[in-house]
Amino acid sequence: MSKPKIFVVGGPTASGKTERSIEMAQALNTEIISFDSRQFYQEMQIGTARLLPEEYGGVEHHFMGSHSLSQPLDAVSFALQARPILESILSKRKNVVLVGGSGFYLQALLFDLDEMPPISDSIRQQVNQYSLLELQEQVSVVDPDYYRETDIQNLARLRRALEVWLASKKPWSAFRKSGLECKKWRWDAEMHLCIQNPDRKELHERIAKRTKAMLNMGLKAEALGLIEYRNLPAMNTVGYREWYVQTTESDEEIEASINAHTRQYARRQTTWFNKFRDQVGNGAVPGEKKGFG
Repeated sequence: MSKPKIFVVGGPTASGKTERSIEMAQALNTEIISFDSRQFYQEMQIGTARLLPEEYGGVEHHFMGSHSLSQPLDAVSFALQARPILESILSKRKNVVLVGGSGFYLQALLFDLDEMPPISDSIRQQVNQYSLLELQEQVSVVDPDYYRETDIQNLARLRRALEVWLASKKPWSAFRKSGLECKKWRWDAEMHLCIQNPDRKELHERIAKRTKAMLNMGLKAEALGLIEYRNLPAMNTVGYREWYVQTTESDEEIEASINAHTRQYARRQTTWFNKFRDQVGNGAVPGEKKGFG
């Protein structure tokens, strides 16, 4: 008998992953697990382009609006919660579709990674009190490798690095750089990669069109309605964070900033998934590594 199959629909934001995943799940008569680390949150609807249940196309979705911002879900917590669901779907359906753009969440779900330290509420509260400058200074000392390679203007990344150090006394870079190819594939199943990768011009057009649609749907009001959460890592998200900066920019200028930041984020996602595809193709996963169809 053939092994169950895990279909992974990945790629940059606005590349058409959602539509593709629903088409596949319908054809396979199976369910979808999202590994989009922002679509988890009930409060973040418009700015994450999260579907409403009536838009699911009759397909059961997991981890879509499943958590509150008051219940932050890091990659390890996600993996621990999602693995039993993935096992159950594979046992019933023999196929499952995973979709999203948060690569480390996918990696944590599918592979036995180095055990990440649990982050206590007290550590999170402590780190959330630090300014950007204080975070930069501390991370540069405790994890200079990560400090050299990351965006040091990104509060969420700096907070995460410092949280991991405080919880484990090990640098975040040590967990991140341990190498996918050295990790154990934990499933008796084949993985089939379906990477959405439009050309740059098309992707930029899709990003601009989607941003415009979000603004017309009320993105500004949604973001400003969540301003009390602005210091949470989840809120350091394109489409939200732009509204929390004290600025004299017009709404049109903020729209341009959202588009520029989204293009930058999409470029990083594309790099990650290209690397992931290369690593999987080098033997990290048993079975066929091909697209759907």
